Amino acid sequence: MARTEYITIKDSKNVVDSRSQLPRYDIFTYPINTIRFTDPIIEYTLTEKDVGRFDLFILETYGEVDFYRKIILWLNNIPILDESHIGKKINIFSKSDLDNFLISNIV
Repeated sequence: MARTEYITIKDSKNVVDSRSQLPRYDIFTYPINTIRFTDPIIEYTLTEKDVGRFDLFILETYGEVDFYRKIILWLNNIPILDESHIGKKINIFSKSDLDNFLISNIV
């Protein structure tokens, strides 16, 4: 299996960039095991269209693609989204829960 960003960093912590001494804000440096969900989690079945244009599915669901695409795939343990995922169920988390996780790790 190809090594991906999702496989490389599982239980990570924020790390400081050694050159700038500033925290890195790549979601894969966040402590994913600390995320807490207060809103209901929706179970969703991926369609062929969703898998083919996951970016559009995320845009329609969350209004922005990059952060939400990465974290939804990561939280659903999907390192590479491909046709084998058509018909599979994934969890969709509320935007407010994901935003709170992001904000709490930036501060």
